[in-house]
Amino acid sequence: MSTPEILLHLGTKEPWRLPFDGDRFRSFHAGPATVSRIAHAIKGQLESPVDFPPFSAMCVPGDRVVVVLDRQLPSAGLVLSEVLHVLEATDADLSQVVVLQPAHWQRAGLVDPRMALPERFRATVQWKVHDPTDPKGIAYLASSTNGERIYLARELVEADLILPIFTAGFDPVVGLRSPGGLMYPGLSNVEAFAKTRGEGHRELRPENDRPLRQLADEICWLLGVQFAISIVPSRIADQAGAVIGGQFEAVQRQSRQFLNHAWSLQLDRRAEMVVVSVGEPEATVGWDEIGAALALAESLVERDGRIVLLSSLAAEPGPGLQYLKSSRSPTAALQHLRREQPPDLISSLQVGSAASWARISVISRLDSTLVDDLQMSPLDSLAEAERLIGQADDVVLIDGANRMWGEIVSE
Repeated sequence: MSTPEILLHLGTKEPWRLPFDGDRFRSFHAGPATVSRIAHAIKGQLESPVDFPPFSAMCVPGDRVVVVLDRQLPSAGLVLSEVLHVLEATDADLSQVVVLQPAHWQRAGLVDPRMALPERFRATVQWKVHDPTDPKGIAYLASSTNGERIYLARELVEADLILPIFTAGFDPVVGLRSPGGLMYPGLSNVEAFAKTRGEGHRELRPENDRPLRQLADEICWLLGVQFAISIVPSRIADQAGAVIGGQFEAVQRQSRQFLNHAWSLQLDRRAEMVVVSVGEPEATVGWDEIGAALALAESLVERDGRIVLLSSLAAEPGPGLQYLKSSRSPTAALQHLRREQPPDLISSLQVGSAASWARISVISRLDSTLVDDLQMSPLDSLAEAERLIGQADDVVLIDGANRMWGEIVSE
């Protein structure tokens, strides 16, 4: 009988196959399997959505349609293609369709989503990445219930039909990603980015109320958003584990249920070692994903325990992580980060906090000196990682840890 294996995806062509050791490996967690017929699933959600008529019933010839597309949406090309097929069948003017993506302080890794579309769509549909620094591209929408003046991308304010397509997931600031989270602050102005920058709410569960998420949901209502599509990631990077389309509040509700089932875990006690993998390939993995994986590991590992991080990360650290390089300790860096509020505040805090809590060993494509400077220990090979894992008596392993949320139920 062959020895059972654990598959850990770390952005390489093939996953790492680690022999399962039931005596030491307390648990292994991974996300859902990939939807087998993704185009069929998307089409089904457009034709028979949740709590809503078919999407085609919303489309009127001559409408200015804005498809708000998440920056790193699994199966983005297939989702967008099926939506455009529906619009085409309703005689919509595809030259008036804009695929709009939110701003980010780093644009690296973002490619034109039209590249995966049939030629007739690729040549007709517009694509734009929002620029929050361009006042001509921003318009006033309305005031929120708390009196805040809301400014958004002009395309949104002037649109006849808005379709948000978002990646369902957990988020340190808003708790749960939502259609409104695509709109704000990513499609607003520089002031909105500054006001919404924060270090998150580690004391709250994802479903607890968050002021920013409530404001984003209100913005959806002000815009007249009715329909949304949610893609729940699978355990394989850039592939979908579920597709949910329909009335936007119902989509949020079902997405939350699916996430709680497939992408959350509970342990009864902390582990001596937590092994976490980040499955995104080198071209797309960044410090946001690394920070999320380390934050999860920190919440599950013992004080002064060991975190083993597996990834293909090659991205240079942002300005916040530079503080970690130059500080005498992770704790000192955390104090500086909270005072300075750099654009990569969240990921920097997550890395620094994990480094102050536990010992971190890393497989990546980064220079080993840089890893050392960031208060972590580089691992030269998977064989070295396997030897290190073999030294621990109580190990928890998590594949796709940047998408997972976890807690210790006894605390």
